Amino acid sequence: DRHKASVIAKVRAACVERDGYCRIAQRWLTNGTVEQYEIGCDGPTQWTHLPPKTRAHTINLPPEERHGTAWTMMTCQRHHDMIDGRQQPRIVVRCLTPDGADGPISVEVA
Repeated sequence: DRHKASVIAKVRAACVERDGYCRIAQRWLTNGTVEQYEIGCDGPTQWTHLPPKTRAHTINLPPEERHGTAWTMMTCQRHHDMIDGRQQPRIVVRCLTPDGADGPISVEVA
């Protein structure tokens, strides 16, 4: 449990440093498209696992395979829910390089 907690703390801290409050808002604002979608941030910041490495799909894997900066990022609660399909419209995050979320991403409304 200590090892798992250590991995989680390290990866989450790296995501917070990289993404701030919400990486989705950063991406849309830098593209100048936030007005097009009119989907602002809402709720507390959350650590979001991106498909296909969502927490539900990695439950029995070791912590290093389950949690990593390449497939996780910080988002507000609204954008996390939109990625997971709990809120509409659903959004899709695509990693544009082999670096995954550590590199550039695109955000699209599904």
